Amino acid sequence: MFKYKGWVVAGEYANKKALGDRIKIDEGAGEEFLSNYYTGEGINVQLGYLFENNV
Repeated sequence: MFKYKGWVVAGEYANKKALGDRIKIDEGAGEEFLSNYYTGEGINVQLGYLFENNV
């Protein structure tokens, strides 16, 4: 986060990876199902300004 004379800039980067394709989950009593990993990348940037009258 960077602030200067009423201006503010904030940013973040996220990256999630997983090894393998799918996972097998055993629910007991012979029930099994496959589940996927959720992976990807994301960028979030925000810009703001505070006026002199604090609005």
